[in-house]
This record gives sequence, C-alpha cells and structure tokens, in this order.
Amino acid sequence: MFVPEAGLTDPCNRTSQSPADEVAARCEGAECCEGAGRCEGDASGESVGDLFPVPAAFARLVAAASPLVRPMTLSTPRLDAATVAAAIESSTGRVYTGVCIDLSCGIGFCAEHAAVAEMIKHGEKRVQRVVAVARGGEILPPCGRCRELLVQVDFANAAAEVLLPAGQVVTLEELLPSHWLVGRRKVGRQTD
Repeated sequence: MFVPEAGLTDPCNRTSQSPADEVAARCEGAECCEGAGRCEGDASGESVGDLFPVPAAFARLVAAASPLVRPMTLSTPRLDAATVAAAIESSTGRVYTGVCIDLSCGIGFCAEHAAVAEMIKHGEKRVQRVVAVARGGEILPPCGRCRELLVQVDFANAAAEVLLPAGQVVTLEELLPSHWLVGRRKVGRQTD
C-alpha cells in the first residue's frame, strides 16, 4: 500500500488524510504527550496506549506498518499472513508497505519483499529507511534474504537506514558487511 503525504494541521491529529499519518502525528511531538514517544490520548480523551520508543525519522514508517499487522490464518492453521508488516521510505519520501505471507514449500515472502514490490510498481527503487513490525509493536531486523533483496534492487540501498529493536538505527551495509556486490561496486569492478 502506498501511503500518501498528508496535510496535517493539528499535532494531535484532529484532521488527517491517512490512518498512518494519524498515528505518526500522535507520536511525533504531539502536545498531548509532549513528545515523550508515547501518546497519552488525543483530543477526545481516547487512550491509544504505549506505542514504543521510535527515532523521529522512523515514526511515520512504524505508524504506516503497525496497523497492517493483522494475523490471519490461511488454508490451514500452519499457514498465515500479516504477522509482520514492513514500511519503506523511498528516496523521494514516499512510504510503501507490505505484509508477509507464510506458506509451505518456501513459496511465501517477507513483508519487506511485498513493500519493495509496491515501491517498484510505482517506479522507484531507492530506499531511504526501512522497518519491520510484528505483534505488539515489536521491531524486527530484516532477515538475510530481505537485506539481500534491498541491496540488489539498487546498490545505493546499502546506505539505507534500518530500525532495529530498542530503537537502534544502522545502515543496511552494516548488516551486510563485505557484501559480494556492494564491495565490487565500490572498487569499480563489473558486476553481473
């Protein structure tokens, strides 16, 4: 899902164009929580609970991914979807989201893959930031397959910021040291 930019006019988000922006506005320096990284409630007094400490640059991404975590059983209890959601901010500032699908025989895919596909569908390939969220707002690091996908889509994505648990931010390159393609690219070698 592509999350459009919203024209927010109120820090507690009494006017918004997107559910993702609504949550981000509540967390990012809202008057109701004085920027404490958690929202005590909005103007209606409704509590939205603890979200989790998130660096400001990632608040919009976490807000876009979190509501997509809606686990559902597929054809059997061992096959499911939407247990993890991911959000990618492209180099143009657009946000793309996706959910995982866990199937047998290795034919499922991770949430990051779905978000990358959505990004490519909209003609973009450069990633600025990426986050994956599971139940209860748990932040997950991208698996090796997702790290590899992001770098192979565009070598420049090695510089993309990745949110890890406990609010730690690293680059994709830090998660893929001595990468077989990125290293070749840096020294000017041809790659396949």
